[in-house]
Amino acid sequence: MGLDQRVDVTVVGSGPNGLSAAVICARAGLAVQVLEAQPTLGGGSRTAPDPEFSGVSHDVCSAIHPLALASPFFAEFDLGARGVGLAVPDISYANPMPGRPAALAYHDLDRTCAGLSDGGSWRRLLGPLTTNADDVVGLLLATNVRFPPTCPPRSTWLGGCSSRVPRRGGHCAARMPGRCSPAFAAHTISRMPSFVAAGAGLMLATLAHTVGWPVPVGGSQAIADALIEDLRAHGGVVHTDAAVTDPPSGVVLYDTAPTALLDIYGDALPAGYARALRRYRFGPWCREGRLRALR
Repeated sequence: MGLDQRVDVTVVGSGPNGLSAAVICARAGLAVQVLEAQPTLGGGSRTAPDPEFSGVSHDVCSAIHPLALASPFFAEFDLGARGVGLAVPDISYANPMPGRPAALAYHDLDRTCAGLSDGGSWRRLLGPLTTNADDVVGLLLATNVRFPPTCPPRSTWLGGCSSRVPRRGGHCAARMPGRCSPAFAAHTISRMPSFVAAGAGLMLATLAHTVGWPVPVGGSQAIADALIEDLRAHGGVVHTDAAVTDPPSGVVLYDTAPTALLDIYGDALPAGYARALRRYRFGPWCREGRLRALR
C-alpha cells in the first residue's frame, strides 16, 4: 500500500514514542500511517545483527527500558502478555569515579546506600522520590501544560534536585550538596545545565530503585515489533524508506529531532518558533547519534 494522504493521523518516525502514539490513535478507530525514513523500523529501539558473528545482535541505540515497566501506556499495553520478556538485573547501573571505587546502584535502595561512602545523602535524595515514584513519573511525563495532580512538595523536591545539575556533559557524575555519594544526575539529551535533562536523570535514578532497569530479552527490537504488530492489527500502516520532505496532510505527529521541522515546513513555521528551533543544541549523548544519521 502506498503513502495515503487521506489518513486521519500521520506519525513521522517509528521510535517507541511514535509507535505508542500510533497505537493509541489506531485503537481509537482513526486511520493511521507511520512514515520511517530508515529501511528498518524501531528508531531508538532497533536491534541489528552483528556483521561478523552470526547469532549475535546489538541494540543500535537504547538497551535498557525502565519506562517499559513504569509508564502508564506500557502498564496498559502489557508487553509480557505479548511475549516480550523483560529481565531486571540486580544492579541497575554503575558510576565509575576517577581514582575511586565505582558506585553501584542496585535495584534495592537499602543495598545501594549500604555500599556508598555516604549512603545517607543518597537516601535523603532518592528516598522521597522512590516512595512516591508514581508522582515522579507523572510529573516528568506530563504535557507541561499544567502539573499533574500530584503533591506539590514532591514536585518541588524534584525541581529543587534538578536545579543542582552540573555544567559538564555526560550521563552522570554530579555532586549533591555536602559529602555526598556520586549521583546519576542527568540524561544529556540537551546541553547542560538543563532542567529537563536533570529531571529525566532523576526519574531514571528513581526507577532504578523501584521497577529497576529492565533489558528486553532478545534486544530492544522486541518492544518495537510488539507495537507494530498491535498497530497493524488495528488497521495501521507502516512505511519504511519514507523520508518526509513536505508536510503530510491532516494531523501529523513527529517522533523526530525537533530541528527536522525546519526542513519540512520551512517558511511556513511561525518566525518565533523557527528561531527557537535554529537555537536548539543537541546534548553530547544524542549529538553523536545525529551525526551518524546524517552520514
